[in-house]
Formats: sequence, C-alpha cells, structure tokens
Amino acid sequence: MIVMPAYSFKISKGAPYWEFAENFSGRRLNVGCGSDTTGDVRLDFSTNAPGATVIANIEDGFPFRDESFDLVIAYGIIEHLGNIYTFMSEVRRVLKLSGHLSLVTDNAAFFPIYIPGQRHNGGYKGTSPEDHHVEVFHYSHIVSLLSQFNFSNIEIELCYYKEKSVKTGPATSMIQSFGYHIIRPIMGDTFAQYFMPIIWARGEKSVSDQERKLTDGSLK
Repeated sequence: MIVMPAYSFKISKGAPYWEFAENFSGRRLNVGCGSDTTGDVRLDFSTNAPGATVIANIEDGFPFRDESFDLVIAYGIIEHLGNIYTFMSEVRRVLKLSGHLSLVTDNAAFFPIYIPGQRHNGGYKGTSPEDHHVEVFHYSHIVSLLSQFNFSNIEIELCYYKEKSVKTGPATSMIQSFGYHIIRPIMGDTFAQYFMPIIWARGEKSVSDQERKLTDGSLK
C-alpha cells in the first residue's frame, strides 16, 4: 500500500500566491520569472525575459551559492523542464534550512486540458520555441516530489487562474466558477479539483543537505 506523505489540502476561489511571494520576509529567488519582477534575484533561461536579473540555463543548475535564499518562487516553470529532479536538487541546495519553496503549476486533473486543441497538454509547443510544456502534474505528484526532497509542512491549494499571470476567456471563467460555487458545495473537493486549473504548493526545507546526503547514503 502506498502511503501519501503528510500535507494539508484545500480548494480556494483564488489563492494569493503572488501576494505570498511579494510579502515574504527574507531573500527571494524567482526562478523562471519571465516578465515578473517579484523577488530579490530573478533567474530565467531566456534572454527575452524582461524581469530577469540573471540569465542562465536552469536545466544545468542555478548559478548561486549554497543556502543563499529564504524563498524560492517557481511559478509556471516545472511544466517546462525536462529534468525536474535536477531542478528540485538545485532548489534544495540554494535554500537555507527552514527556507520555503512556493510552486505553481498546471493541474493535470483540470478536465479541459484533455479537450482536443487545448494548450496545456503534455508536449504542447507555443509560438516561441521557449514556450514548451513537457508535462503536467497532479497535486499528488507534487506532494510526493516535495516529500522525496525532504520538504515538510507541505500545503496544497487548488485554485483559479490569477489574472496577474493569465487572462482567462469566458469559458474558462465559467468552468472555474461552476466548479467552485456549484460542484464543491454539492460533491466536495474530490470532484471540485477537476474544475481548478492551478496547483499552488508550499513546502519547508526540513533537513540540512548534509543530513540528506547521509540519509540517502544509508539507503544504498
């Protein structure tokens, strides 16, 4: 039997993930920032990212010292990555002990994803060669991933698109509203998750990298 790691879960009308990042006290790294200017250091792989203060290939690692940040912001990035495990290793490395990861990605359970012609299927390519979605994730994948990299106090929130990053059409707005206001009160969160397009996950780095290396070595 597979036992899920401990986590909290809720569905909200509009989770304040931008506000969380903007108001977080401490040194903040925004990975895959695009045009966003939240954070003390903003990293992107694209020279066309106007918000970036550092340009580097994220897939090859982060050009920062160990334990340099109190918060890593990763909004709309992991679905673009070919190796999410390298990414998570780098997130751990640059976070201080008890530092936080705030992650936003598409919800694989959101049923319109599977309607033919939709943008966010795994393998989607946009008009720019840099706009390439490798895959989408269910929240259970995110919980498992954060736990695997020794993050604790994991919080999962499924929610609407936030207008700062995505302008939704009337159809998507109606689907979100229907799921939250009609499906959720009648059928509960289990069914409402299929109407929420966004996963917001938070976790805290709970052991030092040296402790994690010792633990990993003992399992070999």
